[in-house]
Amino acid sequence: ELVTLQHALLGALATRNIIVDQDARFKPHITLARHAIAAVAAPDITPVIWRSDHIALVQSTTTGTALRYRLLASRWLAR
Repeated sequence: ELVTLQHALLGALATRNIIVDQDARFKPHITLARHAIAAVAAPDITPVIWRSDHIALVQSTTTGTALRYRLLASRWLAR
């Protein structure tokens, strides 16, 4: 579903002549740990199903060693 949403977003941006870096690959993810020292074996887990009622466009930037997130836009999804 996220890839479908991403394709719809790219289409909407293209109709408004907004340039998108086509080389950047869409990677939906959740960061569980940053700068981990060692990898550990992951236990078997039950898949999690999340329902979303809104989406957000967030810009991440790195300055030195600090990673910052800035909320650019947020919208509620139709129900």
